[in-house]
Amino acid sequence: MATARINLTVDENAKEEALKLFEMFGMDASTAVNMFFKKVVQTKAIPFEISVANEQKKTTYDMSKEEFMGRVQSAIDNRTV
Repeated sequence: MATARINLTVDENAKEEALKLFEMFGMDASTAVNMFFKKVVQTKAIPFEISVANEQKKTTYDMSKEEFMGRVQSAIDNRTV
C-alpha cells in the first residue's frame, strides 16, 4: 500500500481527547484517520450524520401558529401530483 503524508489542523482539546481514546482502542491517529478515509471511500458518504442548526429542526410544538401555517401552505403550494 502506497502512503501519503498530510497535515491537518484540528481543535487542540479534541485532538488530545481523541488521542487518549485511540490509545484505549489500541491504535494511533494515523490508523484512525485511515479508517475514516476508507469508510468514506467505501460508502461514498461521511460516516456520521451532519445536520443544519437546530433552527431547521424545529418541531411543530416549537413553531408559532403563523410559522406552522406558513409551512403548511408552502408544502401545499410545492406539492406535485
